[in-house]
Amino acid sequence: MSSEKKIIWRFGMDKTEGGKELAHILGNKGAQLCEMAKIGIPVPPGFIISTQACSEYMRQGEKYMKKLKPYVEEELSKLKNYISKIRKDKDFPLLLSVRSGAVVSMPGMMDTILNVGMTKSALEYLKKIDERFAYDTWRRFIQMFSSIALGVPKNIFEEEFERWKKAYEIYLNEGGFSDIEHAYNNLGNKFERSKLRDIDLPASVMKKISERFLDILKERGIDFPEDPLEQVMISIEAVFRSWNSERAIAYRRIHNISDDLGTAVNIVAMVFGNMGDDSGTGVLFTRNPNTGEKYLWGNFLPNAQGEDVVAGIRTPYAINEESKSSANKNFPTLKELMPDVYKELQKVSEKLESHYKEMQDIEFTIERRKLWILQTRTGKRTARAHLKITYDMIKEKKISEKEGIKRITPKHLSELLFPVVDEEKLKSEPIAKGIAASPGAVYGKVVFSPKEVEEMVRAGERVILVRHETSPEDIKGIAFAVGILTSRGGETSHAAVVARAMGKPAVVGAEDIFIDYENNLFKVKDIEVKKGDLITIDGNTGRVFLGSVPVKEADFPEEAVKILEIADKIRRLGVRANADTPEDARVARKFGAEGIGLLRTEHMFFKEERIPLVRKMIILARKYKQKFDEMRNIIQCLSEDGSPEMKKLLSGINMLRYFPKFQRGKSHEVVFREIEEKSKEDERLAKSFSEYTDVRKGFFNTLSKIKEWIKKDFKEIFSVMEGLPVTVRLIDPPLHEFLPKSPEEIKDTSEKSGIPESEIMEILEKLRETNPMLGHRGVRVGISYPEIYCMQVEAILEASSELIKSGKKVLPEIMLPNVIDPEEIKYFRNVIEMIQEDVEKEMKVKIPLSIGTMMEFPRACLLAGEIAKFVDFFSFGTNDLTQTTMGISRDDSGKFIDDYVPMILPYNPFSKLDVVGVGKIIKIALKEARDVKPRLKVGVCGEHGGDPDSISFFHSAGFDYISASPYRVSIARLSAAQAEIDVPSKKEKKDSYLHLKNKKSQREKRKGTKAVKNKKRVRKTSK
Repeated sequence: MSSEKKIIWRFGMDKTEGGKELAHILGNKGAQLCEMAKIGIPVPPGFIISTQACSEYMRQGEKYMKKLKPYVEEELSKLKNYISKIRKDKDFPLLLSVRSGAVVSMPGMMDTILNVGMTKSALEYLKKIDERFAYDTWRRFIQMFSSIALGVPKNIFEEEFERWKKAYEIYLNEGGFSDIEHAYNNLGNKFERSKLRDIDLPASVMKKISERFLDILKERGIDFPEDPLEQVMISIEAVFRSWNSERAIAYRRIHNISDDLGTAVNIVAMVFGNMGDDSGTGVLFTRNPNTGEKYLWGNFLPNAQGEDVVAGIRTPYAINEESKSSANKNFPTLKELMPDVYKELQKVSEKLESHYKEMQDIEFTIERRKLWILQTRTGKRTARAHLKITYDMIKEKKISEKEGIKRITPKHLSELLFPVVDEEKLKSEPIAKGIAASPGAVYGKVVFSPKEVEEMVRAGERVILVRHETSPEDIKGIAFAVGILTSRGGETSHAAVVARAMGKPAVVGAEDIFIDYENNLFKVKDIEVKKGDLITIDGNTGRVFLGSVPVKEADFPEEAVKILEIADKIRRLGVRANADTPEDARVARKFGAEGIGLLRTEHMFFKEERIPLVRKMIILARKYKQKFDEMRNIIQCLSEDGSPEMKKLLSGINMLRYFPKFQRGKSHEVVFREIEEKSKEDERLAKSFSEYTDVRKGFFNTLSKIKEWIKKDFKEIFSVMEGLPVTVRLIDPPLHEFLPKSPEEIKDTSEKSGIPESEIMEILEKLRETNPMLGHRGVRVGISYPEIYCMQVEAILEASSELIKSGKKVLPEIMLPNVIDPEEIKYFRNVIEMIQEDVEKEMKVKIPLSIGTMMEFPRACLLAGEIAKFVDFFSFGTNDLTQTTMGISRDDSGKFIDDYVPMILPYNPFSKLDVVGVGKIIKIALKEARDVKPRLKVGVCGEHGGDPDSISFFHSAGFDYISASPYRVSIARLSAAQAEIDVPSKKEKKDSYLHLKNKKSQREKRKGTKAVKNKKRVRKTSK
């Protein structure tokens, strides 16, 4: 029978079938049980029902269970015979664990039932071994089977158990009661939780609890099944059903796991950790999951069964000194209690880690000093630990550099930046301390109900979920919360494991906290914290603070730096950063950016102290253009008489307008003198010229002041990025974005600019647009108001030349936005080069300037071959290119995109590049451009530059560099390396800026164009 059709797989008996390569059929847990059995690890024997069986059950339901029953019965018979042999006791009852096992690990999200096969006759047999063990096993089975398979709420059993525990404590300590039942009957509805541990309860109390559990079922009209086979079949069906439980579905949504995979069912012979003090159960990691340090790290509980450790209902013991926490520091360790077992556990752990070449999360049970391994899987860990473990394994030669790089995910690098408490600014004392379970310091409002967490978060609140302990049912609440705080549990409890997996800060086992669910509050000594109160949890130290405390960015660990250095050796793509400020540039350089791929100059204008002058500049630019056009129209009318003198003057004024230099120069003076002379002959021209010169003076003075401001900004950014390229995008947004909107702002602008309010409102009305994102913006503003673009270019080049003269290496790149036609580039290239020549001549330096364009519109992409003739580089602005190609506004897409994803579109195209549509037009543009200019430098500067899937496309398409936000630079470096591993490049890796070295002037090398050589163009002079 092929592996695809085989339903039942055996392991740990005389023959083991399957292994880790069949995880898609056996589930991850089952595949690893088979694998461990094959390599000689002591695993209890059993068999696996495949994931295909789960799929069949989903299709056929109860009908399929009837088909499955004879196969299960046959396997149980074989397993019973084998257990009888190894226990050397044919009468020992066959008790089983029936556990879920998805292809992808989903810790705690589906159901497990222990001690299946436990009946009254089995109870009588186990009593001969140990009466307390027998009744403990019996009550555990009734509770677990009833809550999971029979649908009785588990809190009913938990409350009943706590009630008996409290009654026994009162009976022991207070006296006055003839027996425990008397104490039980005198308990009110409300009572404080008992301080006794589960193991403190004797057999007599366990017996009463078991009897009461059965009474609860009778009161509900439920007959507890006594047939072991029936119990097994009901348990198998419960595991199948749990695949579609609310919590399992929620977990799959959170972690993007397919609903079609299904779960396998692992039916394993029970080994008993609750047989006495020489028995126990535990969970360990082969390395510390918080720090990544190389030593065994974990917890165990003596005289307990598997679920107890994860449930967090008892404070567990540490397995060794390294694993101790404040909660168990006074307890003995497993190493001290059972040194022989600990030594064996060390050997098994090393063998498993070496076999899987990964840090392992191992569940084990000790039955009368005999070690059994119940499960191994890749251990969940913090991002910091993951980086250290990966780097250490590369050093240990367990994995290759490429394997190591493939193991890191963007999420790991993002989590490294979780904030930490700023100890220097901290003034508060913690109100409580627990176990640091998952790193990061976060503040939020206290909420006790997982359901309320989701409601509050959707209302815009930051929430910390506070519980005694968490359970799989809390998964949605955990997903929405910014952090988790529990009063019980240890480092391997459910809350700790899930928080680490989700990258959420968590503090567990804060035993000083008394939680009162009924009144929605918790108390710590005299302090009362209510629902909605603000607290801070520090998952790095386990501290809990009232209110919010100062936090700061975490230090980037050395292992992360080393891993990214390895990534840099592998990747071909260059990685730059998008930046707005010198601080952005510093952050970018800190994270390894090789330059600035997008410096947005408009953000220099938005500074609070500058905005009044910027508004004045825009208003005067409009007036200047208006007055200039009026004067030119008069001169044009005067030239219609055919006078050569007037035609020459018209030509001069056009040159003055379209190749402007706002510093006064000789060419301007000549033209002005000629206009002044002619104005004496024409009254209209005289009036127009006078109005023009008045506006011009105010406009150019304003430009001059703004230029000095932004030149200072450019110098600072170029200095921070010394030796690396900085791509400066000239002003991009529509001008109306800078202008006043409210009556108060209009009045303030009027007072500061000296321009009447009525005039400002008139200009505002003229600048208003119906669709501004496709309107008067980017290079179009430069065409209409070239003085603004020229002012920016002068600031860039003067800043560059001053730094070059001081001995710094500066590599400026000027980028024109919103280009749709090669003529736009051709015009501005000439203007920029004229300014460059003047600045170089005045400063006696050579500026290694590159001139390029953003490719943001389909028309530009289709004309890429023509545009490429006039530029040194392309940078694809994928945000706007996505909008204009798909016809979807990014700002408005939120209203309907969820209806499209995934029904129409596979994902949000503003988060991940649409490779089918937008990607296709990018490839067309690249081919057109590189047919004309094979060595054209090509980058991307949209948000997609930081998305791993999009980076893979840019790598395959032959881009030279990507540019991402500063805090995503490390992710981009990693993703570029992973893209290279997946699709090795044919193209050589080249530094995106060194090609400038020893290269002749771009102007001289450019093909198909001539630099405009206009002897009359205006020379730059000092003010």
